Amino acid sequence: MMALVLLTQVALPLAVLSWLALFPAGSLVGWLTQVAGIAAFLFALARVAQWALPVWWLPWLYAGLLLAIVLWQVPVLPSRPLVPFGAGGWAR
Repeated sequence: MMALVLLTQVALPLAVLSWLALFPAGSLVGWLTQVAGIAAFLFALARVAQWALPVWWLPWLYAGLLLAIVLWQVPVLPSRPLVPFGAGGWAR
C-alpha cells in the first residue's frame, strides 16, 4: 500500500512533469492541451490525495515546477504551428 501511495504521489507527477519538459507537443494547441491536462491532474491530486506519507508541501513543489517549465517553454511558442500538419502530426 505504501508503494502505491508513493508511486501515485511522487513518481507519477514527476513523470508527467518530465514528459512536459523533455517532450513538449509540437504545436501550440497540443502544447496547451498538454499543459492543461498536467495542471488538472496535479490540481486533482493535490486536492484529493492524503499527503501524510510524502511531505505536505510536495503539491506546492509540483506547481512551482510546472510554472518553471511553462515559463521556460513560452519563448519558443511563437515558432510552433497552431495545429499539427497532416493526420500523422496528431500522433506525435
